[in-house]
Amino acid sequence: MTFKNKCVVFTGSLQSMLRKNAIEKVNAAGGIVKNYVSRETDYLVIAPRQLDMFEEERKSKKQIAAEKININGGEIKIISEEKFLSMLK
Repeated sequence: MTFKNKCVVFTGSLQSMLRKNAIEKVNAAGGIVKNYVSRETDYLVIAPRQLDMFEEERKSKKQIAAEKININGGEIKIISEEKFLSMLK
């Protein structure tokens, strides 16, 4: 499974399901979901946000944190909701 022993963090509101359902799917796949980004994060799932309607280029605090970690040698994979859904299959 793609998420087995992986740490996943979500940012934004998912369009395809409630966040609690996404958390259940990651847990069922053997992954761990956390509410914050750290060096232990494997995937940051970026879902659409209400702010995107007005400010497309605005990034969440979690995305900014992940990008900073990656600049300093981290390996967090920043993925879209669509990519997350395809990885669940």
